Formats: sequence, structure tokens, C-alpha cells
Amino acid sequence: MLRESKGNILDNQDLVDKLKDSKVKRDHVDKKMKDAEKKQQLVEKTRKEYNPLANFTSHLFFCITLLANVDPMYQYSLIWYMNVFDRSMDLAPQEADVEERVQAISETFKIQLYENVCRSL
Repeated sequence: MLRESKGNILDNQDLVDKLKDSKVKRDHVDKKMKDAEKKQQLVEKTRKEYNPLANFTSHLFFCITLLANVDPMYQYSLIWYMNVFDRSMDLAPQEADVEERVQAISETFKIQLYENVCRSL
């Protein structure tokens, strides 16, 4: 557009309009990028808050997989384990504070896992 423009570029109304449109689009994209950054920071913060729960539950999973060494009948799938975890999240009390929520899920999960494993033994 600029290459094709002849004379004073400020007199070319079509070019001026396109530049204004570009500025509006750029501002819109900048706003979206800032929103995406804020969301990404929120996701990262939340992920870090739930990290202790992830570590705790992963350790328990590997503990119960070792039960297969006692007897091959005591094998538990990851899908089964995830279902127990999902049920525990549903049963755990809804807490406003994330630390309390993590603690509530951990406690509920320990009980649910214990009951399910004991039932299978």
C-alpha cells in the first residue's frame, strides 16, 4: 500500500483508514495477549498450589502397584486409581482456601483408597 502511494501519503484517505484499522487490531491483539498472560499466571499459581496433592497421590499409586509383588492378583490400573481419586474429589468438603481444599482431598483420598484396597484384599 505504501509502495503504491504517490504524492503525500496523508492525502491518501484509503491508506490512512487502513493504518487506523491496523492500529485498532493491534490494540485488540495486545489486550488479548495481556489477558492470556494473566490467565497463564493464574494457571501456574494454581498448579503450584495443588502440587503437594499431586506428589502425595503419585507416591500412593506407586505404593499400591508394589502390592502386585506380594500376589499378582493385587494389581490396580491407573484408570481405577483415577476413578478413586475423582470420587474423592467429589466427596471431599468444598473449602474456600486452597490449602484446606488440598488437605480435605488428601484425607478423603486416603480413606477412599484404603477402603477400596482393603475390599480387594
